[in-house]
Amino acid sequence: MELTFNLEELFKLDVRGLNILEFSQYIEHTDADYQNFIKPKIREQFLKSSIHITSSEIVNFLETTIGIELDREFNNHKRNQLNSIIKKIASTQRGKRTVLDGYQFRDLILLDEFNKFVLNNFNSKNVKSEEKMYEEIMFLQQNKFKETQMYKAQKFEDNQTIGYVLTLINGLAELLKEKYCLFLYLWKNNIFYGDIQASKEDKELLDIISYRFRQTNPLIYKFDSEDDVNSTNNQQLIRFFVEDIDAWSKEITDR
Repeated sequence: MELTFNLEELFKLDVRGLNILEFSQYIEHTDADYQNFIKPKIREQFLKSSIHITSSEIVNFLETTIGIELDREFNNHKRNQLNSIIKKIASTQRGKRTVLDGYQFRDLILLDEFNKFVLNNFNSKNVKSEEKMYEEIMFLQQNKFKETQMYKAQKFEDNQTIGYVLTLINGLAELLKEKYCLFLYLWKNNIFYGDIQASKEDKELLDIISYRFRQTNPLIYKFDSEDDVNSTNNQQLIRFFVEDIDAWSKEITDR
């Protein structure tokens, strides 16, 4: 397998297998009986990636393709810097090969420290193909694009479209207002929604709604009363719900 920063191409080669024993134990011991949907981050814990990349392969790729000088004798500080970044993702042991699976490699190249390391140290004079080097740097930047304001703006526009379409479903806005009001009541009275007498589906809806109130960003709008909920435009409320679904599925609390 040829190493690349192009995650889309890399993961095409990944054959993932479910660890049935660990997954079954998780389902058996999960505290929340209303969790019917397994979120992507949790699924990754039980899906074993077939991709295995050693730290030596990463070093070789950075040297030959990106042109970063990592020779132990003359550039030991760079090698140590890279090793410290890898340690944030994968456990390392002296005398043993450090191996990253596909998920860990993805998390590595999404790190700000790793991006800065590559952008501060790449050198076109040390590579056979300058075109290939810049192509890989482009892939590295594309991976980080999802964290940029431009991506968030595009995501907002997508949510606007989805929110509008959902307003065409008769009764959806009224149902959501009822659930947001219920969550507000429970929240203000320090009652955990997982402890109330309600269906699993209703508890899961309340779990999704809770992600609006978990946000640390002061710019994220939070309802303060039932009147506030009920006076909100139906289309706006549904858009809020679409945003909350996205935060819930990815377990984001700082959007």
